[in-house]
This record gives sequence, C-alpha cells and structure tokens, in this order.
Amino acid sequence: MALAAFGFAACGGDSDQKFRERAQTVCTSYAAKIQAIERPRDLTHLAETSGQTADLLEQQLAELRGLEAPGAVATDFGQWLKLTGEAVSNARAIQTAAKGQDQQRVLELAGEAAKNTLSADRIARDLKLSKCMIEAA
Repeated sequence: MALAAFGFAACGGDSDQKFRERAQTVCTSYAAKIQAIERPRDLTHLAETSGQTADLLEQQLAELRGLEAPGAVATDFGQWLKLTGEAVSNARAIQTAAKGQDQQRVLELAGEAAKNTLSADRIARDLKLSKCMIEAA
C-alpha cells in the first residue's frame, strides 16, 4: 500500500488529481453520515450527537491519513488534518460539557469550533477539497 501511494506521488501531473479524488470520496462518504445525525434537542441529546460526530470524524481522519498527499499539497493537507483533529477534540469537549449540563461551556466551545471550522474550510477550499469542508458536512 505504501509503495503504491509512493508511486502515485512520484507520477507527477495527475497525482494531485488522484489524491483529490480519493480524499473527496472519503469526505463525501463521511459527510453523508454526519448529516444523518439528528439535530440535538437539548444538552443531553447534544452530548450524544457530539460523540457520534467525533466518532465519525475520527474514522474519516484515519482513512485520510492513509492517503499520500503529493508534495505540492502535503503541508497544507497536514495542516487541514491537524485542524480536523482539533475539531474532534472540540466535539469531545462539547460532549463532556453537555453531559455536565454546562450550557455556558458548550457555548464557549461552539465559538472555538466555529473559528476552527473557518480555518479548516479555508484550507480545504484552497486544496480544492470542497467535500472535505467541515461546514459542508
């Protein structure tokens, strides 16, 4: 698998396109699953849905980390992976705050999540990975 990924990275011209197609496919699959999560009704339900979202984002990240980003986009893709990992941490923190019925903390974390999402989505847009934009999910 690693040799095949290296082969694609070394190919040149179409390696960016193949990488993008694979990443977009992974992101499309998980976006559909995330969109299927019910909108929370209250803090108790928010704890449940935040956990579900974090689980799906973790699975998505694991698949995306298995892709070999071509040199031209590797740094930006690595930054996007880092920010998406922070989104997972944020979703877990929201889950904890919601379980504790701490509405103020949930609101603070939601603000942090919004900033993180803007940064991650800006990178995804620059990488031409529109299906990987968090806000699109």
